[in-house]
Amino acid sequence: MTRRFATLVLICLAALLAPQGAVAQQRPLLTEDPEPIGAGRLLIEGGFDITHDEQYPVSGLEGNLLRLPTAGVSVGLSSIAELQIDGGFYDRLSIKRRDPNAPLASELTATGGRTHDVSDFVVATKIRFMAEAAGRPALGIRFATRLPNASNESGLGLDTTDFHITLLGAKTVQSIRVVGNLGVGILSDPTVGHRQNDVLDYGLSFARAMTQAAELVGELNGRFSTRGGDAFPGTETRGLLKFGGRLHARPDQVRRRRVLRHDDDRSDDRPHRGIHLRLQRVHSAVRGPLKGCATSSRVPSRACCRTLSPPPFLRAAAPPTIPARRRRWPPRARAGRRPGSRARRAAFAGSPHRRA
Repeated sequence: MTRRFATLVLICLAALLAPQGAVAQQRPLLTEDPEPIGAGRLLIEGGFDITHDEQYPVSGLEGNLLRLPTAGVSVGLSSIAELQIDGGFYDRLSIKRRDPNAPLASELTATGGRTHDVSDFVVATKIRFMAEAAGRPALGIRFATRLPNASNESGLGLDTTDFHITLLGAKTVQSIRVVGNLGVGILSDPTVGHRQNDVLDYGLSFARAMTQAAELVGELNGRFSTRGGDAFPGTETRGLLKFGGRLHARPDQVRRRRVLRHDDDRSDDRPHRGIHLRLQRVHSAVRGPLKGCATSSRVPSRACCRTLSPPPFLRAAAPPTIPARRRRWPPRARAGRRPGSRARRAAFAGSPHRRA
């Protein structure tokens, strides 16, 4: 059984990394950069997460979490817009503690020392409305919806749908990339369906280029509950502090990205530790003639994005070819004057056939 599961995992990872795959975040950072990946480009991510002492306050479970594989796909709709889909296919929690007084502890169906489920998928659209210049940062906006794929019976989900709108900003100063996020999230109460909690989303990250292929990264990312009194379970204030590194296997094309990160979760008194690995690949999804376009900080200027060409059935029909008119000879004279009449009169003046 273990060999079959390992074989299935390897097949899933191979499918995620295949060039023709269609399975977006800049890993390992959660703070979103306003720069899109570029028109006609496809970014594929895959990897796994291992987190210690992960807490689920709604179900009352706590333990070590394994996510394998985590996947994401980003599609460049244009030079300023991007569609993102992120999620996971297998989450397994090794249960260390149970809280019988948790709000939905009675809904749990997991009676042993482990429980598993899929991850909640996030569908988002990012739009950059101001490009970065010498005197101003890049600005954008992101709309994201978290879908209720994981169930509360497993203890890993909330069975709620959340919506987030975030303002994105970024600026490059020499070899340091600084990114900031600020937005609002609408989180549903997992215990009572007609209640919600509005939270303030925030994020601040940096990426320091050490070499052409290596970066030092870090961020502070989380949410702050704006509700007076105690927040609903699952919508409480949380924060995450991260430090890690990012390696580019092919820095000239940014084809793959391997990541090892260490996380410290400051949502409670005990720090959370984990290891996260990501493989990332960028494809030119649309083949076409190269044209000038806005470059992105996530894709170097050497790899200029390709412009999207419409399908054949949407292309306008070429105008009919009109044959060129035959040139009249001699050319048509202007009104009141015959072409070459002066020369003919001069030649005719010396002719013997001229009448007296």
